[in-house]
Amino acid sequence: MSKSTIIKELIHHSIEESTAIERLYLIALELGYTKIIKWCENELQGYPPDVIIPDYRHIGLGVIIYSGVKGNVKLENAILQPEIVSNKFDQILEFTKINSNITSVKRISKGTTFSIDLNWLITHVYKVSNIQCLRLRMDYDTSVLQNIVSSVRIKLIKAFILLESKFGNLDNFDIDYSQANQDELNNLKGELENILFYDNKSLQ
Repeated sequence: MSKSTIIKELIHHSIEESTAIERLYLIALELGYTKIIKWCENELQGYPPDVIIPDYRHIGLGVIIYSGVKGNVKLENAILQPEIVSNKFDQILEFTKINSNITSVKRISKGTTFSIDLNWLITHVYKVSNIQCLRLRMDYDTSVLQNIVSSVRIKLIKAFILLESKFGNLDNFDIDYSQANQDELNNLKGELENILFYDNKSLQ
């Protein structure tokens, strides 16, 4: 049974993910685990445009909604058939990688729905279908964002359980790493990276 307070708090949802990430960040800084430091920074601050977004932050395609004119009929919040933009799916998917910081993701996830702007596709839709869109978006249920938050929380639980197994109770910020040799610390780094980046699958 885990003894560290932070693990119990994560399990009982009594600590914010961002606070737990900050704790992991301090440990990674002390150990010099560069990739884990960067993961923590990206989750806390948001992922920059030039950074690869982790798979657990890819939400896939939602329901494409438009308001505009089809034939002689004015429509509001109508569903656009996906085949109309099927040759643009790869470009659309680039917009479905959620790069916001974990606090923002959690805040938005408390609603019921959210949207991604697709107005940049209005001209393409008209050329393909003659539908004159005034607004174009892709709608999602916020459960996809809740899944991101849950993924981060589970990763944190696994990471802290691993750290506790190596160093004992983590409640004291002054963790003694002196008993671990360099090979052990390198192995620990690989195990933590496996949890955070590879969903605990075997490293390739």
